[in-house]
Amino acid sequence: MTVDVVRAVIFAVLGVGSSSLFAAVTVNFYEQGGDVVAEASGSLNVGGLTPTQSAQAAFIGTDSLTYFGYVFGTITATQAQYDVPFTIEQPFGPLSEPPSSSSGDTVGIVGNLAGGQIPNDDAFYVPGGYVSGAPLDGSSTWAGATLASLNLVPGTYTFTYATDSFIFNVLTSPPAGTPVPLMPLWLLFLLATAVASIGAIQARAKGRN
Repeated sequence: MTVDVVRAVIFAVLGVGSSSLFAAVTVNFYEQGGDVVAEASGSLNVGGLTPTQSAQAAFIGTDSLTYFGYVFGTITATQAQYDVPFTIEQPFGPLSEPPSSSSGDTVGIVGNLAGGQIPNDDAFYVPGGYVSGAPLDGSSTWAGATLASLNLVPGTYTFTYATDSFIFNVLTSPPAGTPVPLMPLWLLFLLATAVASIGAIQARAKGRN
């Protein structure tokens, strides 16, 4: 095995590892300072999907547990809407509640428990020009609200489309600092083996000289 081959393996491992660091969008709801805050972060895979433009307003809500929507961040006329069917859990939250303020990237979903019988019922939103794997970071705040007043029941709710998902966590306390994502152990093992192989090859080459 040559050094060039081993280096190619390392780059491949790093590529797989880096793509695994960002998987799905996670939204944390929690109470802080007399308000309810929702923070959305992560990334999405939009490969093979064609967006349309939309100016969907930020809100959270359900309609008799049939229609649902959870959209956060700064709303612009150029945000991208992707129409995709979702595999969903039971919707949660109030009938409809716009936030008091929002900031950051547009990110969120809307859908229909009945299976999207009206065109564009199931969709998600990201900033215009979004590319797969780019980090997303958006938030919204409901001033003077509580989890109870917004009918946000603590728990985890996952909404999945073909290539990615949105994970909503309703937390009883603010989240701790976001941990740095780590490579899976098998990737670390492959990387360490490749680095060791380069060292061994170089040592043998020096020994011949």
